Amino acid sequence: MRETRDAGNTRCGRSETARSRVGGDGRNLGRIVGGTSRREVLRWIAHPASGEPERQHRADRRSGWIGGVNSTQSIEAPWGISVFGAASVDATPDVARLRVAIKQTRQKPGESFEVTRGSVNQVREVLRRHGVPDTAVSTSRLDLSSSWSYGNERTFLGYECTASFVIELRELDTLETVLVDVVEAGANEVDGVDFDVSTKKDLRARARTAAVAAAREKAALYAEAADIRLGPVVHIKDVDADQLQGSYRGHGQVGGGAGEGDLAPGKISVTAGVVIGFSIIGG
Repeated sequence: MRETRDAGNTRCGRSETARSRVGGDGRNLGRIVGGTSRREVLRWIAHPASGEPERQHRADRRSGWIGGVNSTQSIEAPWGISVFGAASVDATPDVARLRVAIKQTRQKPGESFEVTRGSVNQVREVLRRHGVPDTAVSTSRLDLSSSWSYGNERTFLGYECTASFVIELRELDTLETVLVDVVEAGANEVDGVDFDVSTKKDLRARARTAAVAAAREKAALYAEAADIRLGPVVHIKDVDADQLQGSYRGHGQVGGGAGEGDLAPGKISVTAGVVIGFSIIGG
């Protein structure tokens, strides 16, 4: 028997089903309703609004459906209050990471490697003059591929060698100068500049503590509005901070505070979120 719960009242669906199967004369009622008296079912079919058999009322109460409304609201085992808390800590960045690349094309693979290696050595020398140690430079990719020109005809240009690396700077006031010198030394591609903080672990701990406080404050507000008392914490779930960067703060990792015409990094936002479940004290 199909129940039409989407209509807002389960009884409406049952009433239509009973009419279609029973017919106008009410024969075979005992087989259909499973023991409900013939007189009671006939009264129900003639006047659906007066209420269906008591057996269905008992079944509705057991399943959580009262008056066509799911009284449990899909909560199979109610246990307390579950709240979400989030917090964000802003800090001024003290680390910059430059992502640059050197690309050179020559007719022979060996020549392409050789000229690219020379440019890499020049870039490293420039960085040493700026006080950047070799440990702060990491090679992320070394690639060799055929290069073609696609015009009226497909023309072979040579072998392109690409060396990509990341440069980590601690002195942010030298960022623009370092970037210009690196390009002049042979880095002919700049993929971007990322800002970060060296104390992110401590900032994340502060954000998590604040997120727990926010969750407790929200739970206390709900408890006061519902005139109940909060019990002890029974569940804690950490929320992935990467998922909160756009949804909670409304912007990316770096935002705000940049000066016009320079590479000012603004602020770094370190975010944390948590879901906490509280029990409810009765009485």
